[in-house]
Amino acid sequence: MNPEKLPSVYVTYDTRRKVWVLMFDYKLSLPVDKRERIDVSIPAGFEFDLASIPRPIWPLIGSFELSLVAPLIHDYFYQYTGRPVYHRRILDNLPVPAGSWHDVSRAEADRLFLSLMLREGVTSWKSHAAYRAVRLFAPRW
Repeated sequence: MNPEKLPSVYVTYDTRRKVWVLMFDYKLSLPVDKRERIDVSIPAGFEFDLASIPRPIWPLIGSFELSLVAPLIHDYFYQYTGRPVYHRRILDNLPVPAGSWHDVSRAEADRLFLSLMLREGVTSWKSHAAYRAVRLFAPRW
């Protein structure tokens, strides 16, 4: 487990639309499996569901028990099917900094989800249960 502290995540909940909204840009440099580190830059305003845990499971594992960082990064990878880095620049037709475009597979995104939960201090059994659930039930890309 890496002792390096992860930056805090600040979110708000839009009750009308039932989504979590990132309040400030979130930047992080992460290793993905045994490859080089990739830079993840998630813009303020990004919307995500935190963790899609069915209501009957809540007594065992609640959405907030899986950290904020892990679901944020995982949902970002999933929303952009493994190609999330600097998407705003691409959409706005701006140059993308050299070395910033990396493809991340679904399996890598899921393993990173597990790694971030463990790094954030989520108990091992909850982290592994959430990891198995995304491997089995999350949409394929």
